[in-house]
Amino acid sequence: MIEGRSPRSVRPSDVRDDRHVVLAYGSNSSTRALLRKFGGDLHLPVLKGRLEGFDVVYSSHLSAYGSVPVTLHQAPGASIETFVTLVTDEQLVRLAETEFNYAIRRLDGTRFLGAEIEVEGPIAFVSRHGALGIEGAPVRLVDCDQPSMLERVRDHLAPDEPLEDFIVENVRNPRRAVEFTARLKERNLVFEAPGTTVLDV
Repeated sequence: MIEGRSPRSVRPSDVRDDRHVVLAYGSNSSTRALLRKFGGDLHLPVLKGRLEGFDVVYSSHLSAYGSVPVTLHQAPGASIETFVTLVTDEQLVRLAETEFNYAIRRLDGTRFLGAEIEVEGPIAFVSRHGALGIEGAPVRLVDCDQPSMLERVRDHLAPDEPLEDFIVENVRNPRRAVEFTARLKERNLVFEAPGTTVLDV
């Protein structure tokens, strides 16, 4: 549970039926990132558990701050350790406003199981750009750290540039980052999860 500006242990009263269960993988599992997005006096349960049938992989886009973000991708038989946040209607709207590169999906038929919660059909933010496919298959976050992933993307898009210059120029020149994202999407891997419900357009 994030309360104010510091985490505390989860209490039974934190898990309530009037909150939406939203997967919090990548930056959304970070206290610092959540405080930046919500600010103010934040009361937000963050619960650990396992998700079936998906993996966290790199997305086919470059962020405004120069990284290669991550997304969910179907992985039958897989089971990953991750987090969920329990958000109010207003907090869900705020999250959607900060995640414009991501579509909102309900993962019907998918189970999230943790010590404090068990739920089917958690909500997930899924990259609108698809999974990174420059190597023919998704690249899992657990298999490749951010610096190594940036090197691999740099090698694909601008092999003659030093890595630091590649990152800095993408931040300084948003148009270039958009153009590079378009090139990455030429080989993206589409999110395909039967039974998933689209919650936005």
